[in-house]
Amino acid sequence: MTRTDSDLRTASPLRVVTPAPSKHPKASVVIPVFNERATVEEILQKVQEVEIEKEIIVVDDGSTDGTREILAAIAAAQSGPAMGDPHSDLRTDDIRIFFQERNQGKGAALRRGFQEARGDIVIVQDADLEYDPNDYFVLIDPIERGLADVVYGRGFWGGLIGFSIFGIPLATGSLPRFPTCSPT
Repeated sequence: MTRTDSDLRTASPLRVVTPAPSKHPKASVVIPVFNERATVEEILQKVQEVEIEKEIIVVDDGSTDGTREILAAIAAAQSGPAMGDPHSDLRTDDIRIFFQERNQGKGAALRRGFQEARGDIVIVQDADLEYDPNDYFVLIDPIERGLADVVYGRGFWGGLIGFSIFGIPLATGSLPRFPTCSPT
């Protein structure tokens, strides 16, 4: 039996833990997470440090290594430093966190993040630090200049080593723009 997107949504509903931001962001950074306890806080801080108007959408895909608990603590922090650590620079005002009931795979986590995205541009950021958030400007530039509708980035040991620009107009205006995205 083939499962459809609607089957995935109804079979395993996701629960939002943090409120949606009140203003319309320029970019939505979607971070699918599965068992990334060692890197999840660091990637959130690195994404926040990028000076672009954005929202951060984290979808935990049924982590079992303590990642869920870290994300729940971040979500529970209404404002100020996350995790109750006064030395933490991690804010919670631009982060929305969703939890999958069970592991459904990266594609399902990305689809949920895309559904929640409110930005003009959607950026996929893996939680394992493979991609450097400082490369967002390189990826967004061709879209802002009207040269492309989609930009696919390629990571290599912590940095962007190349990107491809596709200036093919989209057939429908209802599809978001995905500047760095793996086909799912």
